[in-house]
Amino acid sequence: MASPGSPIHQGAHLADRYHILILRQLGSGSTGAVSLQRSAFLTGCQSISDLSRSARTPAANRTLAESVHPLIEEAIESDNYEAAGHLATDGLGYAQKAQDNSLLLRLKSLKERVQTLQREYARLEVALKTLREKPGDPTANLAVGRFLCFQKESWEKGLPLLAKGQDAALKSAAEADLSAPKAALQAIKLADQWSNLAEKESGTVKKPIERRALKWYRSALPNSTGLDRADIEKKIAALLFPAARIWETRSGENGAVLGGESFNVSSEFTIEFWFATAAESCVLLTKRHKGPEGSLTLLLRGGCPVVIGDAAFYRVDGVSHTRANDGDWHHLAAVNSNGQVQLYLDGNQVAEIKTRPGFISKSPWVLGHHGAWDLATVDAKFARIRRSRVARYAGPFSPPDYASDKESLLFK
Repeated sequence: MASPGSPIHQGAHLADRYHILILRQLGSGSTGAVSLQRSAFLTGCQSISDLSRSARTPAANRTLAESVHPLIEEAIESDNYEAAGHLATDGLGYAQKAQDNSLLLRLKSLKERVQTLQREYARLEVALKTLREKPGDPTANLAVGRFLCFQKESWEKGLPLLAKGQDAALKSAAEADLSAPKAALQAIKLADQWSNLAEKESGTVKKPIERRALKWYRSALPNSTGLDRADIEKKIAALLFPAARIWETRSGENGAVLGGESFNVSSEFTIEFWFATAAESCVLLTKRHKGPEGSLTLLLRGGCPVVIGDAAFYRVDGVSHTRANDGDWHHLAAVNSNGQVQLYLDGNQVAEIKTRPGFISKSPWVLGHHGAWDLATVDAKFARIRRSRVARYAGPFSPPDYASDKESLLFK
């Protein structure tokens, strides 16, 4: 753990600031700092320092903000939270100057994570010292194992420690997890263990445990059928969308009307939702139903998500090549920034179109049906459908556990 030191002068260049932080850790014998020094961390900081001196435009500041993100992750990996905190603060400043809402939201979330990790890591000083002296100590193994698994989500490093810990329930789940069960029934049993443990937790540690349960439920899904598969699907939905409404569309019906007639696609816009279907081709979500209108349409074609900007005598398609019709839940987001629409599947960009900055439609948003096209409605499920007046995402992201805020609204 880093030793406290004198305050760093505010006028110091970035590379100098972070170099000082790393030297402090080297002085205290931190292996994390050695790892950082051997990496490209200092080189990256120096590059940001050089660029920051001449950054005068939003585009230049956007480059700086994007460059900071991987350095923060590297600092977190090596438990160098002081450096990570400085980077996050600087990154937020660059994102503000770039006037980029998606970067601002991402870096704000990352800074909050750094602050949480730094606070929790500070509490481990005694446990870390004990582990260095007594590697088998059950109390220290439990404390550090919980931090690694439930805070950093470094399961590969944390599970062996939980397996040596004094908590019987966590020890049992960790041992089963380390065995990496292949059989569906064993994977479901393990997922149930993690899910039950998550119910007993609260705060920041609850979601990581739920995500571990989801991992094992999903591993069992392809080899499960009938009632077993239906039970797994129900458990997955309960973990992903607790207390949230789930919409369903059925074959032969006309889709599900959401409303939102006045909420059109503007120059800054995000529409996102979760869906689950086994259909090859179907409309997922649209706001265009009449000839003169225009809007975005999200659909599946050959099992792959597609984003379409269309109006009377106008159409442009963005086609992905990643299938998402396995019956499991997937997150889909269309992000419009001044007519450049990026389509994200499970946090990864899969398609892009250049279209009009905005569309006007007086129709409601509808799931599963497009009034101007002859595409059959299929069996599908939808959840957590959110519309935002900001471009929320830029680059890979983890689908968030989102809610309504001042820039967005969840369909109820």
